[in-house]
Amino acid sequence: MKILPFRETDAEDVAKLSNENVTAFQYHVTPSFLKRMCANKHYKMFVLKDAGQIIGFCGVNFRREDVAELGPVCVKSDRRMHGLGRVLVARVFEFLEPLGHSRVVVKAKSSNKTGREFFSTMGFNKIADVSCRGAPAVLMEHLL
Repeated sequence: MKILPFRETDAEDVAKLSNENVTAFQYHVTPSFLKRMCANKHYKMFVLKDAGQIIGFCGVNFRREDVAELGPVCVKSDRRMHGLGRVLVARVFEFLEPLGHSRVVVKAKSSNKTGREFFSTMGFNKIADVSCRGAPAVLMEHLL
C-alpha cells in the first residue's frame, strides 16, 4: 500500500469512492470538481492505493496560518476497521507539521456516529455544534 499525493488521473476513482459514501459527506462530487479543488494551492489531498486501486483518500484545507481543516476522509467500506483512516490522517498531520499549523479542525455530521468516534480516537475533541449544509454537525479540534 502507498499513500500518494492526488493526481488529476485519480479524480474519477476518488469521485466514485466519495459518492459511494455521500451520506457521510456534504454533497455529491464530480471529477471536475475534485480537479479544481485539488488545483488550489491551499488544499492537499492524499490517496491510499493498494495494488493500483484507490481504497481511501484524505484532504486538508490549509488556507489559514494557524488552523487547517481536515476533510474529506474516506476509506472503502470493505477496508475499514484496519487502521487505514488513521494512516491517512497521520499523513496529513505529517504534511502540516512544517507549515506551522497549531490545530486541525474537522466537521462531522451528527448522524455520522462512526466518523465522530473515529476522530475522537485520533485525538479530536468536540468544540461546537454546527450545521453542515443544513444538517446538524459537530466541529472537532486536534491540537498539533
